[in-house]
Amino acid sequence: MRNNNGIVFGKNNFGKVVKKENEDGHVLVIGSPASGKSNCIAVPTLINWKNRAFVIDVKGELFRKTKKARGEDTIKVFNPSDISACNYDPYCILKNNLCDSAHEIAENIIPLTERNNAIINVSEKARDYLCGAIIYFYKKGMDFPETMISIAAQTPRSLVSEIIEHNDGDAIRYISQFDSMSDETVDYVFSEVYANISSFATDKMLIKALRRSDKSITPEDLENGYDVFVCGHVYTKLQMMIINQFCKFFEQREKTEPILFLMDEFQNFGKIENFAAYLDVLNNEKIEVMIFIHSKKQLDVIYGKDQADKICNNCTYKVILQVYDPVTQKWCSELAGICEKLRHKKLMQPEEFGDFEDVFCIFPTGCCRIKKIKYWEEELFKKN
Repeated sequence: MRNNNGIVFGKNNFGKVVKKENEDGHVLVIGSPASGKSNCIAVPTLINWKNRAFVIDVKGELFRKTKKARGEDTIKVFNPSDISACNYDPYCILKNNLCDSAHEIAENIIPLTERNNAIINVSEKARDYLCGAIIYFYKKGMDFPETMISIAAQTPRSLVSEIIEHNDGDAIRYISQFDSMSDETVDYVFSEVYANISSFATDKMLIKALRRSDKSITPEDLENGYDVFVCGHVYTKLQMMIINQFCKFFEQREKTEPILFLMDEFQNFGKIENFAAYLDVLNNEKIEVMIFIHSKKQLDVIYGKDQADKICNNCTYKVILQVYDPVTQKWCSELAGICEKLRHKKLMQPEEFGDFEDVFCIFPTGCCRIKKIKYWEEELFKKN
């Protein structure tokens, strides 16, 4: 695991410790703020990784610090607050399997509320309404923002009547159910639609960033020699949509060169539906996922303990830096203990992670304690 291109964990007396690009296994990086997750793990990895990368870069610092090393002319950046950045076209997935892809967009925009069956039913109807409208307006040549603006501008019943009158079979498949509903019910469903699309229909920055253009980013860019960076604090629904669309693309890609899928500040994303299942599939598609998070406790809160454990178990490589949260300290100590069953005491006591200056790595074959790589001090990385 030394001195190869790939994911950088740190260094020992023999050189840098690396997971090679063609080795299976996702990576979970845990560390409190300012523990070195970005500067000692993410940045060295992006400098050292030679194939393409899809990076969710909330703070924008990973792009700034690695664009020279990765080649700025081979990087496409999506950042709604940057007028010079590329656009993103959510409709890029509609060219294949229109109806299913349109419904996936609706699912990404309108969440289900799990605690109330009545609300779930309304949300499902709202998804159908939005899906039918997306299909209808897409076939009329509209892009995503134009569709959202058009939906918001209509009355609930008038849009249903327009689509049925137009006699578009694909759209009617989802819309016809509303023709026989009472106005009150249709209004209630539409209010759920509007509540979830209003930002897309009214936010000028989002409207501009999501226009279809020659500069629009698509998942295929990764297969065509480009990195894709999603930078800044992107609207949560949009960020979810982008992640889900890329994951769906990854599931269907031809297994050629490996792609790094790096998600910094993972706790900011909220709950990504079916993420544990995605990890299972992506490992077989040569997609190497790196998740950066502050604590295991955050993962438990967002996903629930069972799903959080599944996500952690799907990451066969775990990288632990300084951790302040007692729950996470205990969890990390237990992981270390599993690696050293023959010892009479834990390899790392929970409290030791509170003032930890090194990197503790748990691999499929065991565990080790190594030194951080500070990229600004290392000759190999400093020149980039």
